[in-house]
Amino acid sequence: MHLKLNRPIILFLVLGLIININLFSVNNSAADLSGFVINSPLYSNFTEIDTLFTDNVKQQSFVEQLGLQSVEKVTDNNIMLLRAISDSNYPITPGDTLQVDYLEGYDTKQLLLQVDSEYNVNIPLITQINAENMNLKTLIEVIKQNISTYYAFSSPQVTLVSLGVFSVDVLGEVSSSLTYSVNGLTKLSEVVLSASEYANTRDIEIKDKNGKIKHYDLYLALKKGQSKENPLLKAGDTVILKPAEKIVNVYGQVYKPGTYQVKSSDSLETIINYYAGGLLPSADKNNLIINRYDNEQNQYKEIKASIEDQEINNLDDILVNNIKIKKSSITIEGAIKEETTNSSTTSSLLGMARGSVIYNFFPGETLENMLETISSRFTSTSDLTNAYLIRDNKKIDVDILSYLLKDVNDDFVLKSGDKLIIPFDQKFVNVQGAVERSNAYAYEPNKTVNYYLTLAGGFTSDATKEIKITDKNGKTLSIDSIVPSEATIYAEEDTFKTDVTTIASIVAIIASSLAIINGTLDLFGIK
Repeated sequence: MHLKLNRPIILFLVLGLIININLFSVNNSAADLSGFVINSPLYSNFTEIDTLFTDNVKQQSFVEQLGLQSVEKVTDNNIMLLRAISDSNYPITPGDTLQVDYLEGYDTKQLLLQVDSEYNVNIPLITQINAENMNLKTLIEVIKQNISTYYAFSSPQVTLVSLGVFSVDVLGEVSSSLTYSVNGLTKLSEVVLSASEYANTRDIEIKDKNGKIKHYDLYLALKKGQSKENPLLKAGDTVILKPAEKIVNVYGQVYKPGTYQVKSSDSLETIINYYAGGLLPSADKNNLIINRYDNEQNQYKEIKASIEDQEINNLDDILVNNIKIKKSSITIEGAIKEETTNSSTTSSLLGMARGSVIYNFFPGETLENMLETISSRFTSTSDLTNAYLIRDNKKIDVDILSYLLKDVNDDFVLKSGDKLIIPFDQKFVNVQGAVERSNAYAYEPNKTVNYYLTLAGGFTSDATKEIKITDKNGKTLSIDSIVPSEATIYAEEDTFKTDVTTIASIVAIIASSLAIINGTLDLFGIK
């Protein structure tokens, strides 16, 4: 069976479709689907997906691992000299020069004494002092004592006037072997800037002029504050850098992400807690990923791990993921703004503060935490002492003001489905119907209907200007009476005028549409 379509049938079907579409649009034009959602600030450190390994994960260099790039080296000779003079433990160094002023009878004498390569200090006509392993304070006292013994009542004064300079070789795991010119204030950390990316920070050798070797850990010195692991250099020292034993990269939800040289026996838990500072509250300790190079397959592979009892290989990348959290919410209604700012300049307008806000709270978050977050949304009409929470159909009184003043001892954890109601502490008058701004307005004593109509912006174009006033009990009041609190003012609407305007609009649309359809049917020759 075939249905033959002709022009009248097509026009009838299209006309019905147009009318239905326009009527649906008219009936739903006033729908208010607006709302506002607030996320707890405790979510700021969390993401809903795992962090992924990317190509931009970069191993830190030897210098970056120790933080040496942020240390400014002092090279001014005068400043260095002042530092040595002010440090009574400054170690005497070959090349140091001291000035001695003393009395010989009535004459003032002056000597310049220099420490030679064997740490000897020669005082002409008096003695020779070996100052090896002496500090500045000790040497000054020895010089004074010798001059005072030889010249009675000479009152000698000794001052360091210049620092000696010597050379230190740095060998091994370096970009190139270098010789540094240093002085007695130079520490080990100041001559290792040429170390390669894979140089060992944990076991650095210093060989003295007699061939004796000592071992130092610059990580402990610069990151853990063990200053004895960063010694002053001496004349004849040679610094030897060895290859690192085990280097790992740690990033994600830890306090101190970065590259670390760890001991061979260090476990994953030790690396996370001792080196990387421990897990952040947002970390999932059971969802760690290790990115490890597989030599047999010649590629990286990802290994899921937990923090306990996990061995780590050299050059492993360790990712600590976020906890995945399902958001729960509470509804807040009443005298609260839907936005943190209010552009209204009319203090009598309450409608701007009659909101319904959704608050997504963090697991374990308390009522006090939430109230602090939303406090900027309270208004002068919010009754902060008579609010209440509805939980499982039970009412719980909430004195918000006490919470904000930290004067509450029985704070409790939020629960999904809770509803917080914040009442108004100001009486109001409802203005409804054919006015520009239907709303609730603050009650003012001894005001007539015209006052509230003005607040509402006056009548709309489709108003009949007939007004009905009812009190809070539903009793009708005279149009000339003083409007009481909680009254309702209703401006009648001319429904006929509104319907005619709507129908006229629809007819115009239909006429235009039919003209287009007729033209199209003519093109296809439909009769």
